[in-house]
Amino acid sequence: VTIIDSPVTALSSDGSDLAFLYIKNTGDTYNALVALDGGTNYYIVIPPNGSVHLRGDGAQLLCNEVRVKASNSAGTTIEYIIAQE
Repeated sequence: VTIIDSPVTALSSDGSDLAFLYIKNTGDTYNALVALDGGTNYYIVIPPNGSVHLRGDGAQLLCNEVRVKASNSAGTTIEYIIAQE
């Protein structure tokens, strides 16, 4: 479990192509917001106890471009798996 209580959390510093991503918001109150572009656009919203998974395309999405933040400054917690190409 990773605590998301800072403004933005990078899930990986690895610059490899992303093959698979799974994130579960294990928090009970606030949404987890996910950006796949290094932290500019948070288009993915994971509600409390919700999850998301996706496959990378093997060329455009890098592991180190995934960023997560909580919808409230009180934070939330997540579990995640990142697999590289």
